[in-house]
Amino acid sequence: MLPICNRLHRQAFQHRSESFIPKTHQNQRRSSIIQSAQLDINWNRWHQNILFVDETDVCRSRLAIAFFENLSAWNGYDRLLVPSSCGIQAQPDTQIPLSTSLSLMSFAKLWDLRSRAFISPSRQSFDTDDVDRFDVIVCLSCRIHAEVLKRVSADRPTSPGQYVNKICTLTDFIMYCSDDRLLQGGGSGVLDSKLRKLVGLQLSSLRPSPAIIAAVTSSIDDANDEQKEASNASAIHQPQSQSKIEPTTIPSFLLPDGIPRPSLSSATDNAAEWERMALLTAICCAGLMCYIMDALPPDLPHWEPED
Repeated sequence: MLPICNRLHRQAFQHRSESFIPKTHQNQRRSSIIQSAQLDINWNRWHQNILFVDETDVCRSRLAIAFFENLSAWNGYDRLLVPSSCGIQAQPDTQIPLSTSLSLMSFAKLWDLRSRAFISPSRQSFDTDDVDRFDVIVCLSCRIHAEVLKRVSADRPTSPGQYVNKICTLTDFIMYCSDDRLLQGGGSGVLDSKLRKLVGLQLSSLRPSPAIIAAVTSSIDDANDEQKEASNASAIHQPQSQSKIEPTTIPSFLLPDGIPRPSLSSATDNAAEWERMALLTAICCAGLMCYIMDALPPDLPHWEPED
């Protein structure tokens, strides 16, 4: 027998998605997710356990939890998305210094974030069995992502398919939400009013604009066209030497390789770096949240509790 709360959560989500998200938009998002196959989302359990992995489980991972919880609550998904944190270099159950915890809680208060992500002083260490405990594992930088894959592949060398598509980097989702979707107001907006204003002021400096992406990809496409013409010309004499031209995507050099990590001692001296870290985390968490919720299949069975 399934608890009645699961049925209510599902009904609430159906009502929200049907009321605020156009069917054409839902179908386009699901189609892009299926085609990209970057991250597998399994909704069989009606909720998602998400693990944010940092270096030491002190700053970035806890900030990601705080933003993710706030975004989930604002959008009505806080009972469906359950975040946790750990560190690849954290010593299990070691304590965070009290002064550091107080500084982080003060920083969270400035951003209207829940402080409970910073209250627990006990740090958790990443374990390879976390790939079984969690539905999605989100690394805070590309280096951490590589280290997590290295450890898991060493522990499970014969079954990469069981974990590769559930491990990602948070900045993978920096471009998932369009500018219009991020800055949309009202009850269907992804961000609350305060965060939306802050993001709107800095968005052009946080990620490449559509104009920049179009200009760069156009240059790459032109180079590919020249390569294709040269290849076709040589194919007259050597038909087997044609090279395949791959479709253009957003060049990786335009995107950050992780969430920046300012020094914990510079929160007051270098406020700009801390603000950039917070805004990047917020945008990427919004993209991650929307990615997961957009992946909800439209044809899940309708579970009802037994009488």
